[in-house]
Amino acid sequence: HVPAFVNSSEICIEMGSGYTHNVPDLDLCAALLMLLSSEDVPIEMYPSTLYMFFPFKELQGMLSDKNENVVKNTLTAMGQLECAPSLRQLKKALYQTPNEAFVMTALEALFYGRDFNMKPYMPLLVELTNSKQKECKVSAIQMLGLILESTQKEYMHILRRLIRFEHHCVLGPLLDTYILMAREEALPDCLYLLENRKSYWHPEIVRRLCEIDHPLIKQALSVRYLAASTSAEERELIECYLNANCKDSTEKKVNDFILSSLESTNSDSDDKEGFSGLGSLFG
Repeated sequence: HVPAFVNSSEICIEMGSGYTHNVPDLDLCAALLMLLSSEDVPIEMYPSTLYMFFPFKELQGMLSDKNENVVKNTLTAMGQLECAPSLRQLKKALYQTPNEAFVMTALEALFYGRDFNMKPYMPLLVELTNSKQKECKVSAIQMLGLILESTQKEYMHILRRLIRFEHHCVLGPLLDTYILMAREEALPDCLYLLENRKSYWHPEIVRRLCEIDHPLIKQALSVRYLAASTSAEERELIECYLNANCKDSTEKKVNDFILSSLESTNSDSDDKEGFSGLGSLFG
């Protein structure tokens, strides 16, 4: 980060990965200060990290700028201010603009910037998960996953719909909350994701399923354990799950049989390959 001072307040400009913290770019700092003192410089030329240092009245005027990025960055800056007027302005922005992207940015400023209680705005956030603007939809899904808890089962039907959205934003808090919320009822959806999503999804889905002790989950994970496409990471998770949830000696024997079946299958496969090799050797 490059330090600079604006109105006696220190700010930092993020640099690339090759930047050395002990050697600040003084030329950049000087250029930044010259920019602030210049006249007739378009607002979109200013680094958005400076917005929060502008007078509040100037920030309010920037909300009507024709440049969409300026408006978004202004709303984000208002989320970094602690004054009551900025909070009121963000609340107004939720209902006074027809632009879904601006509404979503205002919600993010309230939640991430002001740590605001989002309960009154949950209907609006859920509505934004239906947005046709992909960026807006993704942001709404990510925020919803961070806000909801597994005890709020009134949202289960909404989460069931959202986890079918093919985007990595689903993988994480949203999917975790849904599986813990729906428990064994989430199994059909998890099986769908295991069949239709990329392999990097699979360990996380299996990991969450392993937190639920239910016969159907055990059955599904046992089959998953024996599948040829299952990764070593998944098998390790399933093996720990099956061993940890044995309730009696009979169940222990069943688990041992399942876990040993894979070894037997691999052994048989190796024998066949060896025999095939000898056959080819002798023509």
